[in-house]
Amino acid sequence: MWKLKEILPFSRFRNKKKDKFFHDKLKLLLGFAPKNLQLYSEAFTHPSYQYSGKKKSYERLEFLGDAVLGCIIADYIFSNAPEEDEGYLTKMRSKIVERRHFKSSWQRTETYRFFAY
Repeated sequence: MWKLKEILPFSRFRNKKKDKFFHDKLKLLLGFAPKNLQLYSEAFTHPSYQYSGKKKSYERLEFLGDAVLGCIIADYIFSNAPEEDEGYLTKMRSKIVERRHFKSSWQRTETYRFFAY
């Protein structure tokens, strides 16, 4: 099992060895090598986690991701349910983006191990 400070130290502690460790773990998890570790640091940082006086967390990225995901899902439902009304389309989109669906995939992939909180 990984320890949190071994996984997420790069932007906080400026340690190249730990940067490489985090990079390698992400590559293994994602199947590709991340180029912007700072962005991944932000993505895996809970808003309650304070480090070096910085206040960046996943919330800004979550806002953008929610908007993009909403557009993609809306387009998919709209294209695949041409006879349905707006109420049905809205209900379907809501069911698809429910947090519990994402929580189960989050737990299956064990990405929770990367979070700083």
